[in-house]
Amino acid sequence: MLLQMGNVTPDHSCSMQASAERQTNDVTHLGVLSRNMPRRNLPAAVSRKRGESSFVRAFERHLLSDKTYCGFGGSEFSLNGFGIADFVWLAWHQSVLDHEATGLALQQRYVVSRLAKRLERERLTAFELKLKDWKKALSQAHRYRYFANRSIVVVPPSAAQHAAKQIDVFKKLYVGLWSFDKTTQKLRKLFTPKSVPALNKRARERAIALLTRKILLSQSRKLRQTLKHRL
Repeated sequence: MLLQMGNVTPDHSCSMQASAERQTNDVTHLGVLSRNMPRRNLPAAVSRKRGESSFVRAFERHLLSDKTYCGFGGSEFSLNGFGIADFVWLAWHQSVLDHEATGLALQQRYVVSRLAKRLERERLTAFELKLKDWKKALSQAHRYRYFANRSIVVVPPSAAQHAAKQIDVFKKLYVGLWSFDKTTQKLRKLFTPKSVPALNKRARERAIALLTRKILLSQSRKLRQTLKHRL
């Protein structure tokens, strides 16, 4: 199994004011995308991972609260052979599902296939977050380029100062470098690569397929909750 699905926890929405009408773009938090993480079960790593987990959650909340970002976000995205990204963001600039993809239609194969094709055209960004070891983060983030359009390392300001001295390495590997202060919530983008095709087409297709199923599951649950409140 490529991915063990976690619980879906839909989040809030973002909105932008148009000239004549209000357009709302949904932001959906897909929750934890993988529960199978043996690397985090070692006793010696518990304290360190706890600190990194707190850092990841803070960054995740900051990104989801930014009204300029619209799309789907999920943590701990595992793709067999390419590691576990701390957070992935699939940009979306229009309605997730059209009028046909409602009710029982969510379960029909043609909806899954059509949505997957539409998502293929959207930008997928993978993030690797570390408190200190930016070199390890860079190595891991580079692996995500095989399935993502952009891969970005996010570290605290102190670590970013050291990493910035090797910014040419980040640019050569085409991996972004951001600095995030958990306390002040300040995000500084030292280098953000342009969106480019994933290095491995098959890996990209697998990633989109996993996210498609997760998105449909999220939308299906939201729809059932809405109908339940209306009845």
